[in-house]
Amino acid sequence: MERKRWAIAGGVLAVLLLVLGALVLRRGDGGPETTGVALPGPVGRSEGDPFAARDDEPVPVPPGSPAEAAVAFLDAEVAGDAERSFPYLSADDRADHTDAAGWLEDHADLWSPRAYTLTAVTDAGDGTATATADVALEPQIDEFVGLVPARAALTLPLVQEDGGWRVAFSESAYTPQYPDDAGAVDAVRAWAEARTRCETTAQWDADLLDSPYLADSLCGAEGELRLGRPDTLDGLDDAGAYLDDFGTGAADWARVVPVEGPVALDAVAAPLGDSWVVIGTSPREAGP
Repeated sequence: MERKRWAIAGGVLAVLLLVLGALVLRRGDGGPETTGVALPGPVGRSEGDPFAARDDEPVPVPPGSPAEAAVAFLDAEVAGDAERSFPYLSADDRADHTDAAGWLEDHADLWSPRAYTLTAVTDAGDGTATATADVALEPQIDEFVGLVPARAALTLPLVQEDGGWRVAFSESAYTPQYPDDAGAVDAVRAWAEARTRCETTAQWDADLLDSPYLADSLCGAEGELRLGRPDTLDGLDDAGAYLDDFGTGAADWARVVPVEGPVALDAVAAPLGDSWVVIGTSPREAGP
């Protein structure tokens, strides 16, 4: 009987400790110095994601803070759970999307992170805050969604509403991070060499834009391949084919690599993930 009494007392004590711990974690009334939940590493990380080797210190997340709202929202986005992320939107954003179903439908036109690392949270002290995060995206390129990079830096504004914090997603911004331009030259060289063998490599899945006959004329051509330095679409006499298909954003990410001999052409490359692929060929004047 004595042993049973001690077991019951131990159980009650354990419950009281759990309740006390929960109250401490929920307190959050001391500003940035309150004891909060420290992120154990890149939140939303999945196996093989690009943040796996990151050594940065995690950002502290005090309960009821802008950081906690940003984490909750991004966790739901990484999980692909629009119904869960919808309540974290600001009142204006919720009105724009009407309901969770509308928010889910609008996701078709949005970049959605598959992993992220919260890098900073700044509370302006006037009911607004800003969170920044490095995000991993599903890279793709086509005429419908345009180009989605593998990585980007996300700036996520937050506003204080209803005693808590909400994400002003309509005011957020992604800054794409593209692979080095030197990779565009390497990709064009591999592409042109394969084309002279009547093969295809380092090329996107769709038809080449602008003047695809130029690529076809490389098949069986003999002579030294000479490549120039990469340029933006400004290096083309007419970039209309690329701007029409991808919009003005192509002016930021597309790279033009001049090819001289055995066929003179401008190869236009796009970043796809960590690599580059040729998406079109345009005419150019042969060098001297």
